[in-house]
Amino acid sequence: RIQILFEQMAVYMNFLDKYDTFLFDCDGVLWHGNTAIEGAANVVTYLLQNKKTVLLVTNNGTKTRSILLKMVHALLSIGDFPSENMYSSGIATTKYIKRKIKPGEKVFLIGSPGLKEIMDESNIPVVGYGPFEPRLFFRVCCHKT
Repeated sequence: RIQILFEQMAVYMNFLDKYDTFLFDCDGVLWHGNTAIEGAANVVTYLLQNKKTVLLVTNNGTKTRSILLKMVHALLSIGDFPSENMYSSGIATTKYIKRKIKPGEKVFLIGSPGLKEIMDESNIPVVGYGPFEPRLFFRVCCHKT
């Protein structure tokens, strides 16, 4: 039984040594809600200690880097994670918009407070921001008389 365990460990160690960069989805892979997935912190810590690049991604556009960093600290107990290695759909959206808007153009955002904060952090000029019901907005804008 111990022999099998060592053989399995060797397979995993060879796998981890084979790559330089590891990309993890956060929600459902590293944590679920406010609970870390068992073993996630150990794996991420091991990779960082072995000079691997670890990227964390989420499709949750409301999560800013500061929120993601707090979750890494609280749920994975990793205190020194590089914030530039964290990406959300909101962060990707702001990078895309920065490439697309011309100097002086402004954005009217229909979205979450988290996305507004990410836009602000990226110095994207947001001139309007709803907390209003998008379905009502769509109904009013598209109403045919």
